[in-house]
Amino acid sequence: MFGNVVIYLAFAAVLGSAILFFVSAHTKNQKANQIEDIAIYAAYLHAFAVFIASAFLLYLLFTHQFQYAYVYNHTDLHLKLHYLISAFWAGQEGSYLFWALCGAIVGLFVLENEQKLRSAVMTVFMAGQAFLILMLILDSPFRILDWLPADGSGMNPLLMDIWMVVHPPIIFAGYALLLVPYSYALAALYHKDYREGLIRCQFWVLIGWLLLGTGILIGGVWAYRVLGWGGYWGWDPVENASLIPWLTASALVHGLILQKQKDKFIRSNLLLAISTYLLVILATFLTRSGVMSAYSVHAFAENELTYVLTSYLLLFSLLAGILFAWRYNDMGKDKSFIISPFSRSGSFSLSMIIFCMIAALVLLGTISPLLTGIFGNPAMVDSSFYTSVNAPLFFVILLLLGLIEMIWWKKSNSFQISRYFLFALLTAVIAGLGAYFAGVKSITDLLYLGACGFALFTNIILLIKVWLRSGLKFSGAYLAHVGIILMLAGILVSTNYTRSILIELTQNQPVDIFSHTFTYQGYALENNNSYVLNIELNRANKTNLVQ
Repeated sequence: MFGNVVIYLAFAAVLGSAILFFVSAHTKNQKANQIEDIAIYAAYLHAFAVFIASAFLLYLLFTHQFQYAYVYNHTDLHLKLHYLISAFWAGQEGSYLFWALCGAIVGLFVLENEQKLRSAVMTVFMAGQAFLILMLILDSPFRILDWLPADGSGMNPLLMDIWMVVHPPIIFAGYALLLVPYSYALAALYHKDYREGLIRCQFWVLIGWLLLGTGILIGGVWAYRVLGWGGYWGWDPVENASLIPWLTASALVHGLILQKQKDKFIRSNLLLAISTYLLVILATFLTRSGVMSAYSVHAFAENELTYVLTSYLLLFSLLAGILFAWRYNDMGKDKSFIISPFSRSGSFSLSMIIFCMIAALVLLGTISPLLTGIFGNPAMVDSSFYTSVNAPLFFVILLLLGLIEMIWWKKSNSFQISRYFLFALLTAVIAGLGAYFAGVKSITDLLYLGACGFALFTNIILLIKVWLRSGLKFSGAYLAHVGIILMLAGILVSTNYTRSILIELTQNQPVDIFSHTFTYQGYALENNNSYVLNIELNRANKTNLVQ
């Protein structure tokens, strides 16, 4: 009862805050400040209520209050402390509450740091929060059972991994942060503050992009460790759902740099800021509405929130679309969107286009069952579709990552430029030859790995130069480039040059595979709710017990 009352209080506060901020944004006299002050108090009340609801749910989990359906469904008496904490976001209701908690915290930071566009920004932001709280009202984590269990049914064994403790909260924090650029985009459009308005959220975009990317990588580690199929990415619709907004956020990160430095890409950045959060809502819709439940093992079944998510997506799309179209002619054309790839602006614009193309292709493949179902039997694309259409685009990105740093060398004389370029080419040749002697025979794969070597050399050199000249603080972009290059090389090698086989083990019967001997020795029951398999692994007279 208490938890639901607090949720209703949070909803009333967030709805009141959104309305008051909206009125304040439309009021130009002294009364606007008074209305805004009340809206701020309501925003703090909302954050306080969400915090209390979150703390109460954690209390229920820690004290094993199994009369609550959420506690019963996701925990038991033997669950370790860190899994009790992760049970907070293990189920749909708890994950929405955690998302709302992240949003409430982010909203307070935006509230305190934004002055010029505060009312307009917070109107949109609190409206987004209102939808999350509405979903908690319809699907509450505080629903009480009509009986009192002695123990819970336990956590899904697939979620009982340390990486799954940190993966969902990082993803939801990224989602919450990406509502900020959407809010700033609409506020900038409303106030006709196209050039400065969106730049004010550059920090939030960068942090949201970083957290979402980190969450995706951690999810890959979890898949590799737990799912048992020897992979980290299967192009599952739920995996793709978080990747797509990260790709458009990557384009936005680059676009805002050029907007701040050279007053370019204004229309494009506004559209990217809007699209990125709409893709976050779409990701939630695909994952939790039930429309993909037949095509993804991770998707939730259809539930009462399907219509709320549909309304959320349609309303925010319609609102942004109308406002963008209304201000379209006032914004002016984007300056020099496509110019030489050997210029900073040109290389950035090409990178943005490629990121958006990859996002569009991944989205097309993800929703292919829905599109084909309109005309007949639903059909889902194979994982080869994603690799075949995206490989050429990633190759171009690698070339740009190498060539974009040549632009920096234009400050040097021609001898220095030639020397760096020759060393970069030499690194590419060495990388290609090393790959060839390691067993890579495909021409396209050798070119790809050579491009990785070319881009890696140029970015490492520039990373060192900027680090020595200006410090680590200003070398983050080049460090990120190095990481992405290594990741792209690893993706190719792990996709095309690994061997795997599925074997069936019978107890006490050794099986030889890949110079290893596996012997299944039986299983043991651990904590009354999970089984531990004991497998003896022998290689080169070294024996280990794998559990």
